[in-house]
Amino acid sequence: MMKLAIQDLASADVVRLEYGAGWMNVLKRRQLVPHRFCYVESTQATRAAVLGVSERTYRNRLRVGQAFILEAITA
Repeated sequence: MMKLAIQDLASADVVRLEYGAGWMNVLKRRQLVPHRFCYVESTQATRAAVLGVSERTYRNRLRVGQAFILEAITA
């Protein structure tokens, strides 16, 4: 994740938010205080809205992050 964050911080943030790996730190660093945001009950649309991007952009950044992680693991 750290290598991904160095290359593409937005994709790293999306991956963290999607999989719950330090999602509160993402919100704190971006200085986001979503009202009534519950990570457990959130959908991709809700998470995209919290980050201020469209669902399409959210999914694209998620794919980039997933591909990067898969490449790192299998290399």
